[in-house]
Amino acid sequence: MAGLLGFLAAFSKKQMQGVGDSLTRAIVAWDPETATDAEIEEMIAELDKITVEAGKAKADFDREQKEADAARKNYDRYISAADILEGQMKTSQTSGDLVKASDIQSSLDKLLDELEQLKPELERETQEAAEAKEFC
Repeated sequence: MAGLLGFLAAFSKKQMQGVGDSLTRAIVAWDPETATDAEIEEMIAELDKITVEAGKAKADFDREQKEADAARKNYDRYISAADILEGQMKTSQTSGDLVKASDIQSSLDKLLDELEQLKPELERETQEAAEAKEFC
C-alpha cells in the first residue's frame, strides 16, 4: 500500500510539473514580450539576491581577516618580547648577575606560557579567515 501511495505522489508531482511547463509555454506563446520582461525581472531579482549574499560573504571575510591579523600581531608582540627577555637574560648571565637572570627567566617562563595559550586562538582565527575566504 505504501508503495502505491509513493508512486501516486511521484506521479502527481510529475504531472503538476508538466502542467506548469505547459502553462508557461502557453503564456509565452500568448505574449512573448511580457514573458521575456518577466523572465528578465526574475533574473534581476536573483542577481540582486546573489549580490547581497556576496556582499555579506565579503564583510564576513573582512571581519575574520581583521581578527586573524589582530591575533597574529598580538602573538608576534609576545614573540618579540620573549626574544628581548631572552637577550636580557643572557646578558645578565654573562655579566654574572644571576639574581637578575633568574628574575628575567621567571618573567620569560610566564611569557612563554601565555604564548602557548595564544597559539590555539591564532590558529582558530587564521582558520576562520581561510574558511570565510572560500565563500568570497
